[in-house]
Amino acid sequence: MFQLKSCKHSGCAHFAVHSSDYCFIHSSNREQLAKETEQLFSSNAEITSFSMGHGLLKDKDCTNSRILASNLYHMIYENIDFSGSFLRLCFFQFSHFYNCSFRDCTIHYSIFAGSTFDNCDFRGSDILHTNFEGITASKTQFSDTDLYYSNFVSSDLHKVDFIDCNLKKTDFHNSKREEVNFKYSNIEEAHFERREKI
Repeated sequence: MFQLKSCKHSGCAHFAVHSSDYCFIHSSNREQLAKETEQLFSSNAEITSFSMGHGLLKDKDCTNSRILASNLYHMIYENIDFSGSFLRLCFFQFSHFYNCSFRDCTIHYSIFAGSTFDNCDFRGSDILHTNFEGITASKTQFSDTDLYYSNFVSSDLHKVDFIDCNLKKTDFHNSKREEVNFKYSNIEEAHFERREKI
């Protein structure tokens, strides 16, 4: 259950940052909020109902983290290791991920829509009912991953591997795929085009 509060700035539709009445853009103490966010992600404490947007996380070991019902949108993640983490009901939409690892993660009911992934690794993860709609991904690994009912609609995939994946009900409709490898995956159970209803 989300327990996030709206930004108090007039006309702003974003959520307020975790310890502020305003979103990051409208906060007067951005440096302090950024520092608190970095400390939290380095503490290995469970993160619940947390909100942060338009910030930067770089060179962090976040292995085996638990992040629940949190809003982490429009962020830049560079050299972040989320390996072995549990992410549920998290919103990472329109973020940029560079050299990040999500190996052996459990990711359920989360949103990465509109994000960019460059040289990222999701191998061995359990990714269910998760939204990757409209992402741009290059040199990224999803091999040995369960992607049941996940969504890659309108995504742009270049040099992305889905080797030996469970693609049952995974949706790739209207996606652009260049040098994408589906070897050993059950592509016949994925959706690559819409069927018109009669």
